[in-house]
Amino acid sequence: MLKKLKGEIKIAGANFFLVSGAFAAFLTALAILAGDLMDYSAVGFEVLFPFYTAMAASEWGKTRADRNFPVIAAQSPSMFSWVFLRWLAIFAATGLLAVCCMLVSGVFRQEGSVWEMLLFYFPTAFFFSSLCALAGILWSREHVAALAGGLLWLTALFTRGLLRFPGVEYVYPFLQFAGDQNRVLVWNKGILTAAGLLTWGGIWLKCRKGLWF
Repeated sequence: MLKKLKGEIKIAGANFFLVSGAFAAFLTALAILAGDLMDYSAVGFEVLFPFYTAMAASEWGKTRADRNFPVIAAQSPSMFSWVFLRWLAIFAATGLLAVCCMLVSGVFRQEGSVWEMLLFYFPTAFFFSSLCALAGILWSREHVAALAGGLLWLTALFTRGLLRFPGVEYVYPFLQFAGDQNRVLVWNKGILTAAGLLTWGGIWLKCRKGLWF
């Protein structure tokens, strides 16, 4: 499995590492320069980094938009395994980068522990990147998965006002950033994780049914 993951990372190419490094440098600079009024851990690891993870999974972990997809679909013994491993390679690489950024930001800011930042990041990133993976097997055109994920992220960001309605706080993906007034963050992240798992259930069903062309 590790050999396959390394192969998928190689397929992603040098641009993935260059862009990821630039993004990490930006977040590090933000940690150093941002004032005390900014909740950096929420902005950086609940809002910005999950967005980048989703975009990376869409652009460098593309599946149906891959030019070799017809050959892979015809010859692969398990389409789901291929889709999952390609997504996992990008998700794991960006997740490792996120952890490094958390450790570095902890040197400059004392806003919370790494464990708290992990809670902000991983469920949210898993949810958005899983939706992008689903979009990636539904549409064969380039960048459509990234567009779908970006629009969903932007919509969630701009619908913060819906938190005034009961129950919305349990499913709003940026709850810490918006303000967890009722202390339901753990429930919120658990529900996001469950939604991501359900999304992978949908991906599995699509791969099982096939009908790609």
